[in-house]
Amino acid sequence: MTQTTEKAFETYVEEILLTRGAWKSGTNAEWDKDRALFPAQVFAFLQETQPKLWAEMRALHAAGWNRCSSPRWSKNWNQELAPRPAARF
Repeated sequence: MTQTTEKAFETYVEEILLTRGAWKSGTNAEWDKDRALFPAQVFAFLQETQPKLWAEMRALHAAGWNRCSSPRWSKNWNQELAPRPAARF
């Protein structure tokens, strides 16, 4: 008998993403609630896909790069995604 619950569906989707896609699972300890992301995964992705920019940013911010950039990104993302007032004519 096939299980048809939301949890079963979530498990199935996660399994597909993990085995057929580029999805990486994370733990609750790795999850940054304030920024709604996995910082280590974000930084790893940026380092892998944009090595030149990553090197420049690391040089600018030195050892504090991982700590200082994530809140800034979160703030910028939130501003970009926030509803904007309607234009008045």
